[in-house]
Amino acid sequence: MTKECVERHLYRVEYQKKNGQWSVYFQARFKTWQGKAFEKRLSDHLPIARKLLREYEFLNDEKRPLILEAELLAAEAKRIEAERTNAMTIAKFVPLYKDLPETKKKRSADRDAELLGHVVRVIGDKLLAEISRQDLFDYIGKRRGETLFRCGDWTNVRVKDGTIRNELAVLRRLLNLARQYKAVFAKKGIHYEVSAVLFKGVMPEPNDRERVLKDSERERLLREGPLWFRRLLTVALETCLSRGDLLRLTDDDIDDENGVIVPNGGRLKTEVRQAAPLTEAVKKIFADIKRERKRAKVQTISTLVFTREDGRPITGDMVNKARLKACKRAKVSDFKFHDSRHSAKTSWARRGIPVEAAMLGAGHKSIQMHQHYVHLQKSDIGKAFGTAPKIEGKKNSA
Repeated sequence: MTKECVERHLYRVEYQKKNGQWSVYFQARFKTWQGKAFEKRLSDHLPIARKLLREYEFLNDEKRPLILEAELLAAEAKRIEAERTNAMTIAKFVPLYKDLPETKKKRSADRDAELLGHVVRVIGDKLLAEISRQDLFDYIGKRRGETLFRCGDWTNVRVKDGTIRNELAVLRRLLNLARQYKAVFAKKGIHYEVSAVLFKGVMPEPNDRERVLKDSERERLLREGPLWFRRLLTVALETCLSRGDLLRLTDDDIDDENGVIVPNGGRLKTEVRQAAPLTEAVKKIFADIKRERKRAKVQTISTLVFTREDGRPITGDMVNKARLKACKRAKVSDFKFHDSRHSAKTSWARRGIPVEAAMLGAGHKSIQMHQHYVHLQKSDIGKAFGTAPKIEGKKNSA
């Protein structure tokens, strides 16, 4: 539990619940006219806490017993809260946001809900109409000072800026949809205002990674790790599908007739069409998996392409652990699974795949995002234009 003085006689108290989540309330602390220490939990909403504190201070100035007035102040707290019934906070709007069709159709809806959990925990009591840029900066500072909560306990791993950026991106989407559906909810008797807070210049800059596997690194890496990991990584490097796309990939997503893979009808995370290439290497892996399934005694219940030997789904943690072990054995440093998308897009550019086809294959909407994943070198330009000097073999002397 931590206490922080926000203003005279008013303290912000933060404490941890049994489930590991953190919660906040505001507390009054001062000496009464009788010289005794007085502490009272006021509210988890700062404006209400301030109003109640003023009431206590008034009673204290009037030299009235504060404890005897507790019931009157409790009634005052209920009255103030009633005034805010129609005032929509972020926490109150989250259930409405989750029921919107734009939210339900997102393939990353579960991940978004997890990210929103942190937003609600830190600034959930903020009104949609009151949230400001300073609140966003405060949120970033708060999250940067926290560590990850895993397996029922807090770790020593700090929350990364990429995670904070994703959380703020979901918050921005929530505010945009709140603004878009304002008239719709008004017809249902739900009235609120939405702040026009500007996120530009606030959100942490994205990580400009340019990690592309060299041919030698790729060969070494694909020799390490369990079979399912080697297959997963091979398909990722061939198709530019993300880890989440691959772990959710089903037999229905494979279009043999057109030679493409269409994950869940397209890349729903960005609401852009996607049709990844079904290369010969990928076809062979899929054929091997089907052949092994027919011989296996335990059949997979789902239609997932990549599963464990007993048919259960492969988790993200399993992929991370296998990746770290494979990188260590192959002596490949600073490689993340997401870097396979950078490697795939760069490989396509080197092979001369048209930009429009590469964007559709990776599920990218803008040319800026396409360029973010392509990392050509000077030598690639020379090869593409045929201007690189040719290295001739040594001639045998007579």
